[in-house]
Amino acid sequence: MVYGREIDGTKTSFGTTGYTYKSTFVLYDRPTESVWYPVGDGTFTAISGKLMGKKIPYMEEPPVVLFSEWLAKHPETMVLIGDRSDLDETLSDDTADDVEGENPDAESTTTGDT
Repeated sequence: MVYGREIDGTKTSFGTTGYTYKSTFVLYDRPTESVWYPVGDGTFTAISGKLMGKKIPYMEEPPVVLFSEWLAKHPETMVLIGDRSDLDETLSDDTADDVEGENPDAESTTTGDT
């Protein structure tokens, strides 16, 4: 689900309450601390707090894009990968090279001991 973040024309920031209901995160808006939940009528609705009853419509979900397509449009993209020891055992050599994400035209930054 993708929902908007404008309430009465004002962009709003949301956070997680730490609770779930029917396997869905219950959120709150930071300005008023009203609690929000998808109620099944195609909206994200304030179920308690100052904004109780306000609704935000769902938005169309963005299309899925293959990483290769993304990288072609955004060659500066960098992927952070932690410990690769488990990947090396399960991926073929060709796939491991793809995961490494080596791009000779991109700038590279390393940290730690050299």
